[in-house]
Amino acid sequence: MAPIRPTNAEIDAQILDITAGLIAARGIQQTSVQAIADAAGYSKSGLLRRFPSKEALVEGALSQVTRDGGDLRDSAVDLPLGEHRDSLVIRRLGDYVFRRQGFARLVTAAISAPENEQLRSQISPAGDVLFEAFGDLGAGAEWRRRRVRVAAAISALTVVTLTYDEVLTREEAEQPLFDAAWNALGHSGECPTVSSAG
Repeated sequence: MAPIRPTNAEIDAQILDITAGLIAARGIQQTSVQAIADAAGYSKSGLLRRFPSKEALVEGALSQVTRDGGDLRDSAVDLPLGEHRDSLVIRRLGDYVFRRQGFARLVTAAISAPENEQLRSQISPAGDVLFEAFGDLGAGAEWRRRRVRVAAAISALTVVTLTYDEVLTREEAEQPLFDAAWNALGHSGECPTVSSAG
């Protein structure tokens, strides 16, 4: 049986994720079309047939991470705040960042490089929707503490997915990672599976 070939949409999504990762590592100005083509395994002309310019690649990458974050938020928005919602968001975000390393790198860079105002301003819409996925963080001391916990959970999920493969397989890394994010949110024990979290 012949292997299943990726669709054009899947190929484009992968190219945009590679673009996101390069933006995180180099910044927008220093990320060239040639660097993206090299990382994606395309010639520059082949890449430009899919995306007509560097601006289209950058805009596409930033739009993709914001749209995907919005899909995650929308999957949880009708759930009440609490353990079930937290578990669902942790597991779905974790699955996403395991598959989309460029997104994980971009979120990590935005968090760890506060002086890079351009990067922070351009990734902030994606960050906003990730925070919204965990619920309205409101105002006041209680919500400020919750915001710190959510940032810690997101950071754990994005940073660890970039380094786990040095010592563990994805299957070995998933549950401890989800547990760390779960505990960062103030829960204790193991992060429940989505089906048993309600």
